Amino acid sequence: MKKRILLAIFLFLPCLTFAKLKRVSPESQGIESKHLLAYYEAMMNLKTGETHHIVILRHGNIIGELSPKPFSKEAQHNIYSASKTFVGVAVGLSIEDGLLRLDDKVTHFLPNSLPDTLSENLKAMTIRHLLTMTSGIHPNWSMRNNHSDWGACFLKEKVETPGKVFQYDSMVTYLLSSIVQQVTGKKVLDYLNERIFIPLEIHDAEWEESPEGINTGGWGLRLSPLSMAKFGQLLLNQGKWEGKQLLSAKWVKEMSANQQSTGKLEGYGYHVSLCDFPNVYRADGAFGQYIIVAPDQDMVIAINQANLSNGLHERHLIWEHLLKHVNDAPLVEGKAYKKLKKAEKCYQLPTEKSRVATPKKSALLEREILLGKNPLGWKSLRIIPEEEQLHVHITTQANETFVADAGLDRWNTVETTVYPPYTIKAMGRFNGIKKNFIIAGCYGWEEENRLNIHLLFTNWISGVRLSFTTDGDKIQLWIKENTKKEKVKVEVLQ
Repeated sequence: MKKRILLAIFLFLPCLTFAKLKRVSPESQGIESKHLLAYYEAMMNLKTGETHHIVILRHGNIIGELSPKPFSKEAQHNIYSASKTFVGVAVGLSIEDGLLRLDDKVTHFLPNSLPDTLSENLKAMTIRHLLTMTSGIHPNWSMRNNHSDWGACFLKEKVETPGKVFQYDSMVTYLLSSIVQQVTGKKVLDYLNERIFIPLEIHDAEWEESPEGINTGGWGLRLSPLSMAKFGQLLLNQGKWEGKQLLSAKWVKEMSANQQSTGKLEGYGYHVSLCDFPNVYRADGAFGQYIIVAPDQDMVIAINQANLSNGLHERHLIWEHLLKHVNDAPLVEGKAYKKLKKAEKCYQLPTEKSRVATPKKSALLEREILLGKNPLGWKSLRIIPEEEQLHVHITTQANETFVADAGLDRWNTVETTVYPPYTIKAMGRFNGIKKNFIIAGCYGWEEENRLNIHLLFTNWISGVRLSFTTDGDKIQLWIKENTKKEKVKVEVLQ
């Protein structure tokens, strides 16, 4: 009971920070609830991944808020490269403060990270080139995994002519984060807390740090979907919040304009991606982390997913179901609004299904299952049955232990201080992130010799499905992560 009370408090506290966005009916803001319902239905039935959170704002009000169980609307989420747009805002603030200019040379700010010999192209690289992903340096995505001095490693790379070719690269954003820290004397997160997040009453932001003690910039920001929506609303408001200009309207206009061709229909601003439908732009992160800003419709849509598609289809659902259907005048509420409110409470991700009861004897139960090398970094499992749940005791290769509870035809949740699986393998990963993770679990026996356990880290992004089969005492195990396309067979050490 005490554990459940603590978990409830943990989940409730962030609610206190979101009081200034008012929840109203879609009809009061000129859009019919049936369109939100159709959008939810489309997003919940995607075959390419799972939807974790959706927040929809119009005229600065919340008209839709969906977090299917076991996700909670107050929980934080890893937003991957959507972090880049926040760095773009930090650069804009630095320019407002007279600490940076777009045409400043990058070499001016990082004297300790420069190679012994500077090429003419490196000397020519500017803040503008970094913001538009035209640094002239070919991306090296393994650099952050193999080195601790990221800035120096990046600037030692060969530099082609800056400003010519768009090459998307998270290390470019890391360099901007480093420069902002250099000129302000503050990490990007601290700078944004002071200038943006505290005025917006965003108190749940965390950002990973490099081995050099710098916010990773191009990835690693963790915050709730409603905080994401607030940030989007600030951009929609041209930098103004409750009558106060927090960010220059000129900078918002510049960063959301088409500053650089990407070779595709969608252009690029200053760390902002443009959409291929009219006058809509976005912060964009891997696996479907979006802050969509639609000025013509006066709308913001914040989305968290674990989606393995390229995102075009999911973004076009926003256009087809929402942006095309707005009206200038309020509409009359009807049965659809009541249905919408009920649906938002009832949606949940599918649980594992059981065709048979938990067997009285199984090679999977009550014993230590030793695992061979696996992408989760787990060393062993022990599955303990209790009524309609399984307690899954997990030991990592680092000899940390935690327990996940899996419910029968329901999601059970517990807290853990063990870091979840993570696609990014950068040195120092999770530095700056609190160890306050929540695991939801469910299970189902397909047959007496086939068990599926599904675990989700619901205030991060990661999830994994464990599929066991037994043949006498012999065990086989496959794992399928929600951020990977293929399932992997894991050796079980007998």
